[in-house]
Amino acid sequence: MSCHDALNPSADATYHKDFCQALLDSLPEGMFVHSDGVILYANDIAARIVGAQDRKELIHQPLTSFFPPDTWKRTLESIVSDSGPKGNG
Repeated sequence: MSCHDALNPSADATYHKDFCQALLDSLPEGMFVHSDGVILYANDIAARIVGAQDRKELIHQPLTSFFPPDTWKRTLESIVSDSGPKGNG
């Protein structure tokens, strides 16, 4: 099960959810977990980066809400290119 699946509210996997949240919270960088560009989870560092008082403010918000409009295309292209299995070439 992926962290995305575990953090999805429809998933029935409390252990995996807790594990994934602990992993994301321990990272020294801001991290978002999203589905189709809508934030499912964000760590505290991500919240600070975008100026939120609490990471819960980010849940269910579109990623594009936190980036200037002139960067949306580049941001979304980066997300798409980074999501999915990497090839050998």
